Amino acid sequence: MVPLEIGCFEGNKAETATNVPIINQFQSRHGLADMVVVADAGMLSADNLRELDEANLRFIVGSRMTKAPNDLDSHLRWHGDAFTDAQLIDR
Repeated sequence: MVPLEIGCFEGNKAETATNVPIINQFQSRHGLADMVVVADAGMLSADNLRELDEANLRFIVGSRMTKAPNDLDSHLRWHGDAFTDAQLIDR
């Protein structure tokens, strides 16, 4: 991958606090009305996902199956690991 932009912040500012502002600035600068944010497991928390959702950003967050939240683990145990496109799992 090649980064399209790089942002710098104070050393005491967590990456999770800068994602939405950086994404919004990127959209503005490049005239993008719609995009999908792809992030790693570091973004896999209820607060981080809620922030992306409240900013009306679509997202894909990757994580190892062994690190999936307990409720997702339960879903996988009962329903298997096959998902339909755009399937939502309500926590």
